[in-house]
Amino acid sequence: MTYKKHEQIALLKIRAGHYEAFSDLYDIYSKQIYRYIYFKVPTKERAEDITSDVFLKCWEYINKHNTIKNFQAFIYQIARNAIADFYKKTKDLTMPENAESIIGEDFLSHSVENISDWQLLDKKLRELGKINGKWQEVVVLKHIEGYSIKEISKIIGESGANTRVLIHRAMEKLKELMGE
Repeated sequence: MTYKKHEQIALLKIRAGHYEAFSDLYDIYSKQIYRYIYFKVPTKERAEDITSDVFLKCWEYINKHNTIKNFQAFIYQIARNAIADFYKKTKDLTMPENAESIIGEDFLSHSVENISDWQLLDKKLRELGKINGKWQEVVVLKHIEGYSIKEISKIIGESGANTRVLIHRAMEKLKELMGE
């Protein structure tokens, strides 16, 4: 069964009053949301705190409103807002910028599960801070999380055509940074 089917079943259970099904949604999305946040904030601890806050906000929303059409887009929007709130509260923190890009040629062709050196991955993804935030976001969603254009469009609230353009421009900028 696909994660979308599990998500739909969990949402139906929650609507029926079986709130323990929220743990299924947590199991489906916790690693993805953590990874998404991790590459946008300065420390692992901050990423863990923000991830917890995201799921708490989801839980609170579900308890109040009990209706979510697309949980994936919903939770990523909460994560985006939580990251923005974090940076609004801590204006003095910025992404570190190194003098040279260390993104390798084959970096974007591998999924996170296939990369054995997590520290190297961390360094490479933090280098994405040299491109604008929206471009960084679409690169992570497309090439790290493996989402389709349609899924990314829903997450970032853009049309499919605009999403494709964002991904193309981000990749062109990354190639430029890598000196290709």
